[in-house]
Parts: sequence; C-alpha cells; structure tokens
Amino acid sequence: MPEAFDEEAEIERRRKRREELLSMPSSANPLLLHAVANAAEKAAGAPAQTPAQVGTPQSPATTTNRGSPSSMATRDEHSPEPASSVLSDEGLMNTYGHAVEGDNDGPSAADYDPTMDIVEDQIRIKQRLAKTGDGETQPVADSAQDASPDEAADEEGGGGFDMFAEEFDEERYAAERKKRSKVPGPQRGLLEGDDKDGYYKIRIGQLFHDRYELKATLGQGAFARVARATDTVTNKTVALKIIRNNYALRRAAYKEIAIVHKLNERDAANKKHIVRIDHSFEVDGHVCMVFEDMDMNLREVLRKFGHNVGISLHATRRFAWQIFTALEHMRKSHVIHADLKPDNILINHNRQVVKVCDLGAAIDRDDAATAHSVIMPYLISRFYRAPEVILGMDYDFAIDVWSIGCTLFELFTGKILFPGSSNNQMIKVMMEVRGRMNPKYYKRGQLWRDYFDDKNNFLSVEYDHVIHRSVVRQMVTFPGRNLASRLNDAGTGMAEHEKRELDLFRELLESCLTFHPEKRITPGDALKHPFFTKATTHPH
Repeated sequence: MPEAFDEEAEIERRRKRREELLSMPSSANPLLLHAVANAAEKAAGAPAQTPAQVGTPQSPATTTNRGSPSSMATRDEHSPEPASSVLSDEGLMNTYGHAVEGDNDGPSAADYDPTMDIVEDQIRIKQRLAKTGDGETQPVADSAQDASPDEAADEEGGGGFDMFAEEFDEERYAAERKKRSKVPGPQRGLLEGDDKDGYYKIRIGQLFHDRYELKATLGQGAFARVARATDTVTNKTVALKIIRNNYALRRAAYKEIAIVHKLNERDAANKKHIVRIDHSFEVDGHVCMVFEDMDMNLREVLRKFGHNVGISLHATRRFAWQIFTALEHMRKSHVIHADLKPDNILINHNRQVVKVCDLGAAIDRDDAATAHSVIMPYLISRFYRAPEVILGMDYDFAIDVWSIGCTLFELFTGKILFPGSSNNQMIKVMMEVRGRMNPKYYKRGQLWRDYFDDKNNFLSVEYDHVIHRSVVRQMVTFPGRNLASRLNDAGTGMAEHEKRELDLFRELLESCLTFHPEKRITPGDALKHPFFTKATTHPH
C-alpha cells in the first residue's frame, strides 16, 4: 500500500527547491534552471501520488462530484489554452523573480485580509455622512456595504477613537480592535444558532435545512459565512453561502440571487466563468444560497503557491483570459460586479477553471433599484478601487477592469499594487505608479477638493509618528516605481521569449490601469490583446 501523500510537505519541498535555483549565480542559464526545477519536481514524490491526488489539494471527506458539468466550465473554442490543459502545482508556481521580506514593493497579496479595510471604510462612511453640512448630502447606496461586521462594537465601544481627528493613531486603533475582537460579547438576544455578529454557527455534521450535511467551513467574509456540504438529495458536494442575520444584508442577498440567476440563464453552455447557483432559501432570518463546489479562491492560491512571489505567467494568462470572458459576459448583461479581487474569484479542484463569485455589491443597470448614480467613494474594496470612484465621478463597467488590472498584477508578483491606507493615500500611490493626474481629469469628480488644492498640488494626509498626529503635505512630484520595473523584478531570470510575453502582460495591465475610464480597455478588446493571441509555447 503506497504511503499517504503529504501535500503540504511536497509544496514546502518545491518552494525550497525554487529558492535554491534562484540563489544560483545570475550568470546561470535561466532555461537550464527552469528545466532542472521541472525535472526535480516531476521526479520527486511522483510514486507516492495516486491519479486522484495529482494537482488536487486534500479536501474534507466528502462525496465530491468534481467532474460534474456544474463544476467544469465548457471550454470556449476561442480560448488560447488546450482543452486538456490542467495546471499542476509546478504549473502554478512562479520559478522566477525573488521574494524579499520588508521590501518597498508593497505588502504581500497572500497575507492581505480585506475584511479589516471594509470595517475601516464603514467608519469613514459614517464620519463622512455625519460631517456633511449646508443641507448637502452624500448618499451611499442602501446595500450590503451599509452593514459593517462590527458596527455594534464600533458604536458601543469605540474607545474614543476618531479616525478623522488630527491625533488619530492608526496603530493604537488597530491594536484596540484586535484586543476587542478577542473578548466575547453578549448574545444580545440573537437566535441560538447565531453568534454575536449574526453569523450562523456552522456545526460540522449537522443536517442543515433537512437536506445539506455540513462538512467544513470554507471561509467568512464581512457579510456571510460559507460551508461545504453534501446535498443528501443529489449526493453532490455544494457550497452553502449563509448570509448574516441582518435586514440590509437580506435585501442585498436577494439582489445577488437575482443577478447571478440572470448571468447563469444567459450562459446555458456554462462558458462564461460565472459561478453557478442552484437555488436559494431562507432559514431563521438567514438567506442561504446553494452554489457549485469549487476548491479555493485566488487569494488562497497565492497563499499556497505564490507567497510573496506570485504564480507563473502561464497560469496568470490562463486565469486572465477566463476572467475577461466573465467581465465581457457581465458587460453584455449590463452588470457591474463592483467588488472584484482575488478573494472573489474561485478555482475548481483540478485548477483548470476559474469563476467570478460574490456579486453581493453588484449593480444591474437594467434594474432601477440597483442602477446607482450616486457618489459612493467607498464602493469596492480599497486596494481595487478605481480612481473615478474615489474622486466622485460617474462610474460604469470600467471600474471592474481597473480592479482586474490590480488583481492580475497581484497574481503574477505576489504583491499588492496600490496599498493605500485611505482614499487619500490611494490617490497618492496611484500617481506614484501611473504618473500625475491631469487637473482636467480629476476636476471632473465632485470630491477633487478632498485631494488637491487650487494650485493643483496633491494634499497628502499622513500620520506623523513623531508628533503623533496627522499632517497634510503638499506634493508636486511622486517618486515611485512604475509597472515595468516591478514586473521585471518578478520576472528575474526569464528567457528572452518569456520577457517578450512579460512585456505584453505589462501593456495589458497599463491598458487596464488608465486613469480615464473611457480610455480603459474593454473586456472584449482585452481578449484580443497580443498577450493572449501571441502567446508562445515554452521551448522545452
């Protein structure tokens, strides 16, 4: 009987092997290094694997149906990838570049938790609404973004912190939030099956709704908890998204259900890379959605296979093509996702297909109830927020393209491109990477005076740790590193033909990250970009 395959140990072995190769003298032939790495990885551990284990992370014991039509998108005839092409672990790993802890290229994308930023932005929304004067209002859509995961704690035990006060200490605030999160709070009369924040308490082995046997908790976001379960009627594995017990979130959930059904119904062949929903129901105040079972999200892929270095350019290209296919489908269906990031893109168990998920913040332009035209400067998770949203301009489908540009950069480099601690600092880091904004552009936004003065100087609001208060600095120049230099670092050691493909990737990202939304590339044009159409096969 063969030994059990230890996937975590195998991944660690491959990481060490990659580091050994990258530590060789720079004069070494990069093609030779790549060939040696592949040969070593194919030779080691292969006898211990069974066919079912190859390229498949171990999941909790479930009756899976991974080859079912619901979990496998049908390959589009225009896809640049072969129909039988399956990404192995080494196919995901980036064997080039280098990981340097504490470097200046931003925080690790694998370690980022967007939930904390959502909490901070909810506080800023409340402060903004409270400070609006002269009878003027800055409306924020009545959607899932109105419900903070910790709003009761913020209102009842804020510890005297005012995020917008001049003496606001970000480090003390973060420490206080972490301290409070460890102290169990009262149930406040919520249902027995809920925790203090209204999340449903998942109990492994429970028969939920008299049909779904709960197998594992897959994750938790600001608005829902997700569990893997076995459908005892069909004997298939599914993902249950259980929305928090909250009135505003229930309304947003039904909007999400309608949008996903709309997108699925317009994709009968299952080629458009949107997660499939089976049905929905409500239990004790929780809206529940039953989705197809996928393996993990792309943040988890980065954590597992590309920590600090990203994943391979080949894998990035494959995922990018599928994501742009999803964006084109949404655009044709008049849907704006409005929260695209690695966390909201899922990969299936054989790592062949990715699908866009979590449309809780989505906007259906065909539905007057969700076709917002109000200023929402905190729409979208902060690191993926387009400049027109921050500046208070009208926005459309182009905000999703900006978000995907940020996401694709993260996938290949393992680093966050625009790690601003606030909307103000987001504008600053955007200009450090993409150049100074033209006054004619930013003055189209209703909020431009929050960021620039009448002399076109940027007003950078920064916390000074010496005097322990926020200060405003006028900035005229923006030293920083452009996309090319950062991508080249991630591609250190590439052969010439691979560098040409990296240049095409850079051109695609620059087209996604153009400040002017009307000049930003559309998903349809992105699918025709040379990064996809001129992709070459690796010589060996």
